[in-house]
Amino acid sequence: MWTLVEFDQAETSSAVLLVNTTGRDTDLTGWSLVTENDQNQSLAGAVTASETIAVLVPKGFFNPGGGVVTLLDASGLKVAGATYPSASEAEPGWNKVA
Repeated sequence: MWTLVEFDQAETSSAVLLVNTTGRDTDLTGWSLVTENDQNQSLAGAVTASETIAVLVPKGFFNPGGGVVTLLDASGLKVAGATYPSASEAEPGWNKVA
């Protein structure tokens, strides 16, 4: 199981934290983060079991009105997903997504 934990909307870029809650290392080559407004961030590298990584995404990746971000594996299958608040509802800095 994977978890999308938090995001940070900074002025120049944003980040999504990915938590590998599985008991195995995972190669992220071909994996991606996508939003419902067709923003796509390709992933690469490996994540060890129980490791948390920050994935930088460009400014504008998140819809200012809030939405959903989805983690897709190399086959395009959904591995995890999370909602995020609108910019007006978000607290400054890190915001937990569900």
